[in-house]
Amino acid sequence: MSPFLQMSGMTLGSMIEADQRLRRHELLIRQQKKLHRDAEVWRRYEAEIEKSAEQRAANAPAGSGEQDGE
Repeated sequence: MSPFLQMSGMTLGSMIEADQRLRRHELLIRQQKKLHRDAEVWRRYEAEIEKSAEQRAANAPAGSGEQDGE
C-alpha cells in the first residue's frame, strides 16, 4: 500500500471524527443556550408574579387580611 493512500485514508478518518465531535459540541452548546433561555423566562415569570403579589398586598385594605381561596 502506498504511503499516499494510507495518509489519504487517515486524513479522511480524521475529518470524519472531527466532524462528529464538532456536531456533538454544537448540540451541547444549543442545549445549554436553550437551558439558559428557559431559565431566564422562568426568572422573569417569577419576578412578575412576585411584583403582582406585592402590588396586591399593598393595595389591599389594612384590616382585610388574607381570605381563603384567593
